[in-house]
Order: sequence, then structure tokens, then C-alpha cells
Amino acid sequence: ARAIRTGRELWEPIAAAQDDFSYWGVTATRPYMRAIESLGDWFAERGNVESATSLYDRLLSMNPTDNQGIRHRLADLSVAPEVMAAEM
Repeated sequence: ARAIRTGRELWEPIAAAQDDFSYWGVTATRPYMRAIESLGDWFAERGNVESATSLYDRLLSMNPTDNQGIRHRLADLSVAPEVMAAEM
């Protein structure tokens, strides 16, 4: 959570100042995005579908081309949350 807070403080002002900012296109943002992904995975593993979904949705808004494959995790959560938790 601290890595996400740090990344948000660092990158969100920059993204807000640029209309065409691409999180995934700036390689220095990737640790921030991976931290969000990891926390989403952590919530999913524990069956907290709402928190995992919120984080995954956030990633998709940051990275609409979904280079991380988050849409598949969202699909898994929406179909069978208990299966997603068991697989991780």
C-alpha cells in the first residue's frame, strides 16, 4: 500500500498535467502499476472481490491497452471469485 501511495504522489500530478500521458508508455511508472496489481492479487486471494475489482479497474483506466492482462483477472473475479482465490 505504501508503494502505491508513493507512486500516486509521484505520477498522478504528472499524468493530470498531460492529456496524452500513457502510464505503460513511461517505463518508470511500471513498478507503481505492478504494486497496484500485486495489491489487487492480494485482495483476490483473500476473497475481497470488491477491493480487487476496484484496483483492477483502476489499472485498466491507467492502461487501456491492458499490457498486464488485468481484464482476464477481472473476468475470473466476476465469474467465480472462489475459483480465483483458490488458483492464486
